[in-house]
Amino acid sequence: MPTSPGSGLYSAALVEFYNRAVNRYGGLASVAPALATLEECVVHWMARDVCGCRRTAAGC
Repeated sequence: MPTSPGSGLYSAALVEFYNRAVNRYGGLASVAPALATLEECVVHWMARDVCGCRRTAAGC
């Protein structure tokens, strides 16, 4: 299975590990909408609480 390049961050590796352990199609919203939503929620949580971004910050 081909892999995409990561960002090198521990948090990104942790989320990617969880994503691949639970479902190999976790990044595709059309195939696994719940897991894609979970991944997006974790990214937003980390941006706000871990990195200190504003709640209005947007992007993935």
